[in-house]
Amino acid sequence: MTNNNWIEVYNEEFNDASFCWNYDNNLGRRSASQTNTKMKNFISNLLTKKDQEHKAELEMIKGELEQISKKQFIAATDNDGHRYQIPKNKLQDWLQWSEIPSDDERSWDVPDYAERIDGMNVKTPSLKDSLSILDKHINK
Repeated sequence: MTNNNWIEVYNEEFNDASFCWNYDNNLGRRSASQTNTKMKNFISNLLTKKDQEHKAELEMIKGELEQISKKQFIAATDNDGHRYQIPKNKLQDWLQWSEIPSDDERSWDVPDYAERIDGMNVKTPSLKDSLSILDKHINK
């Protein structure tokens, strides 16, 4: 059953007589028909609400995946020749930090956004990063 064909499935399973013990008289038939209509409206509203919640969650996941794809890293070196990878958008901050002389204590603490890579390659967003976001949402 899908949100598109639930009425057919419902109609196969129920009819007005399903909601009435006294379907033989007009009052019973009217009451049963009203109850049946109320049930269909209730289910339809419930499915619409769930569709909206699902769409909102998919939009949130899409946003997180877009953030990963926007993360670009570049290689940078400090004053001592150590290689780091840094977010591209932090380059100006890195250049200011790397201008600090090595004997100045401020240069001893590498910015927290930098990751030492030495001989390794610079990271690129991977399928694994994307799958971890999907797993987080599936397993919540």
